[in-house]
Amino acid sequence: SDGTAVCRHEVKSGESFSEDHRREAMETGKKPGRLSAAYARLKNLRRIIKAEKPDLVLSFMKKANYRAAFAMSFLSVPLVISVRNDPAVDYTGRAAGLLNAFMEKKAAGGVFQTHPAMDFFGRGFAARSSVILNPVEERFFHASWEGGEERIVSIGRLTAQKNQMLLLKAFARIAGHLPHRLELYGAPDPQGETASALKRYVQEKGLQNRVFFMGTTAHPEEVLSHAACFVLSSDYEGLPNALLEALCMGVPCISTNCPCGGPAEVIENNENGLLIPVGDEEALSKAMERVLNDQAFARRLSENALLLRDRLHTERICGEWEKYLETVLTKRMPYNRADI
Repeated sequence: SDGTAVCRHEVKSGESFSEDHRREAMETGKKPGRLSAAYARLKNLRRIIKAEKPDLVLSFMKKANYRAAFAMSFLSVPLVISVRNDPAVDYTGRAAGLLNAFMEKKAAGGVFQTHPAMDFFGRGFAARSSVILNPVEERFFHASWEGGEERIVSIGRLTAQKNQMLLLKAFARIAGHLPHRLELYGAPDPQGETASALKRYVQEKGLQNRVFFMGTTAHPEEVLSHAACFVLSSDYEGLPNALLEALCMGVPCISTNCPCGGPAEVIENNENGLLIPVGDEEALSKAMERVLNDQAFARRLSENALLLRDRLHTERICGEWEKYLETVLTKRMPYNRADI
């Protein structure tokens, strides 16, 4: 309605961007080398940007951020990157220092989900960047927590990062004196190793009738509405959507205080949720016991969590994005579109 048009270009993993490379592969039966394919990606991304002549380019996730920075070398159009996971995991390793420095120099700014994530990068870059939380879908504002069922719920992919093993071990500590069941929602990792290890542990502890692997769900609001509590056991995160959605429904939430600070951005410990140290099995078991045994405390957490709704409403978050991007454009414009 304001005359703004968005051109979205999605790159699938392993895609080379290049018709020449595809044609060569079909003719020779050989795939292009990694360096050749990487160059083709950058070349074709640059071609797309020059053809579209955008006012601004916005990239998401590590590979796209790096590629956009290199592809846009010597182009005047501003680039804004967005970091969506713990940068201490994604932006470290061999050559990361040089890549990060180049990206920070090229980008006009960045959007982060947490302040610790933003502070991971240089001060100069952080000064021209912004922290914007994830929006929560409207349906979670209309589905409130009612409780009443003896179910502990966790939602997240079954991966090492999510560390559901910590949750299983903590649950095993309390399963003997509490009637609740534990439901794990989420798809397994591609190799299935984490899911297999979790299921073996359940078998070893004799918890087959207490722990249930529910698979994925298209309606988490229905799953959460009558749950006793929600638990996030991750070792690291960006800003976990499942936690935000549970909080906005008023579900009593327990989360690890994991880097890069996502849960701590929205949870005030003992007020609208509980934060426990990463990997602390005992602390997690005690937190679950407290929420499950003290209904007045659980209800207070629920009431306070609902106050997050305004902060996480889609209109507000979109407004924050629009304001920040307008600031970037104001500082960088006008530039000569012929130089793109």
